[in-house]
Amino acid sequence: MNKLKTVFAVTLLAGMTSCAKEAQDIASDVLPTPSTCGQAGTRVEATLDGASFCANAQVLAVGDGSSLMITGVSLLGNSLVLQIDSLGLGTQAISDADNPMLLMQAGSSFVSTATYPGTLHITLVDTAAHRFTATFDVTLRNEENGSARHVQGTADVTWTSGS
Repeated sequence: MNKLKTVFAVTLLAGMTSCAKEAQDIASDVLPTPSTCGQAGTRVEATLDGASFCANAQVLAVGDGSSLMITGVSLLGNSLVLQIDSLGLGTQAISDADNPMLLMQAGSSFVSTATYPGTLHITLVDTAAHRFTATFDVTLRNEENGSARHVQGTADVTWTSGS
């Protein structure tokens, strides 16, 4: 038991005195990296200007049977939020007023706008099982500095009922 305590103490001390690592390196050291993003019913994934985003820290979906709020958070702390205003099948607009989307990335926020509308294609709505799947494609804007992020992705969630 003393050997185990010694090994733990040396490992802890070495970790505290080593050079700082990037957040992604730390996440991959501490947590196993799955070969896929989430699983059916708990998946939000996208490409952000060609870079992969996976909501591998948390996926939260809350709905009332006619609308839905989906939040996906990555291990790096980036968040993607989709507000689905109508659960009708087919293609709908994404803008500031319809099915708005928010991306929080590295302390900056990017939102959907009327000037650059996107598309939401809802492929499954099962109100009995609370299941929802869709694809989305939109350019989100940072209204402070004018920068943009092109976001393409999918959501496959099971929602809980909101009050």
